[in-house]
Amino acid sequence: MSHQTVSKMERNAVILGNRGGFTIVELLAALLLFGIGLVALAQALPRGMEVRDRGRRMTVATQLAREQVENLRSLPFTDSALSPGTHVDDEVLFDGHYHRSWTVQDDTPIQDMKRIEVRVSFTTSSPDSEAVIVTQRTR
Repeated sequence: MSHQTVSKMERNAVILGNRGGFTIVELLAALLLFGIGLVALAQALPRGMEVRDRGRRMTVATQLAREQVENLRSLPFTDSALSPGTHVDDEVLFDGHYHRSWTVQDDTPIQDMKRIEVRVSFTTSSPDSEAVIVTQRTR
């Protein structure tokens, strides 16, 4: 019996010996791939944060433009804020990060109608850093 037990143990040792672990080449290849993945992730994170920040700023700018549109629509038709031309908001918006202006055109697109375009711009690295809302107002 002991002879059979030794044979099984030898057989198991041979089988286990053939399975082995990772070679140094396989380990280096895995580390290289892991390193490439980390570098890619490190480059993507700042871009993702920039996109998130720009989206947040665009949301705030759109809300500021909507507020001004509602404010202008609530004014009398002959109010000075609705006179033809470009008007700049003197209010400091969020520590000067946002600038709001609006342009009024009389009799556009028809008689006794005003076209009002509200723009809110903000500082960012992107060229499209403003929200624009256009509305009309009648008497």
